[in-house]
Amino acid sequence: MKTVELKWIEDDNHTVAKDACDTLQGLIDGGAFPDLGVKCEDDTLYITGEKEVLDRAVMKIQKAFAKYGQIMMKEAKNGTTEELRIESFDDNVQDIFNHTLAEYETFKENTKEERPNTYITTLGKFQFKFNKLKEAAAKKDKKILQNILMEIDELTESYEENKFKPISEDYNFYRNRYRQMSEKRKRAYEEKKRNLSKEIFGKKFLELAQTYAGVEDLDIEVAYDKLMSDSKVFELVDSTMSIEDIMDKISAGELLQ
Repeated sequence: MKTVELKWIEDDNHTVAKDACDTLQGLIDGGAFPDLGVKCEDDTLYITGEKEVLDRAVMKIQKAFAKYGQIMMKEAKNGTTEELRIESFDDNVQDIFNHTLAEYETFKENTKEERPNTYITTLGKFQFKFNKLKEAAAKKDKKILQNILMEIDELTESYEENKFKPISEDYNFYRNRYRQMSEKRKRAYEEKKRNLSKEIFGKKFLELAQTYAGVEDLDIEVAYDKLMSDSKVFELVDSTMSIEDIMDKISAGELLQ
């Protein structure tokens, strides 16, 4: 016997898992899936049974409810939860993902109380690895990887704010750096109307620098310097363009020439 958990990531109305549970319970009551257990808790569908029957039930639910968005599936075993299964990954890429995710979770657990000097560098390496895995995932699976990347961004930003914020100063280290380096282009840039507030622009620029540093395996300071060297980057950050789309332009060689 084993248990599988299914959760719909985009279930904003908190109804899909319950509907799927009711549907499956109806099939069980009708004799379609004998000896199968099913329940719904916290927007998550839990299905328990022997492997052959369980696999058929999971396939049935995935097919019937795929239109409601990406399904995240975990297999619970001996009281623990195995790694996430990314549907579009083959076995080799899935193994890399499992290993990387396990290392990342261990790193988070070991650095809850005390963060080493290599904390930011290590987060950058994880960011680089998960970005590569995101590139290998199908469009419907990218959101799972993006959630992990967003968590890494939050951990990085939290650490930087605590470590680099100077005593009797209001700005953290990277905001000061952005302000200092942007002075060189201030005259030309101020002639254009700013679309974003200074605070939002600074956060978006920081996110771009962190992403670029992770992809290119650069120190964050080096990534800032490179991005600051191209005025077109400022325009795109100040627009509605997403970080991912800006990175696509960098990868295509349209920026940072």
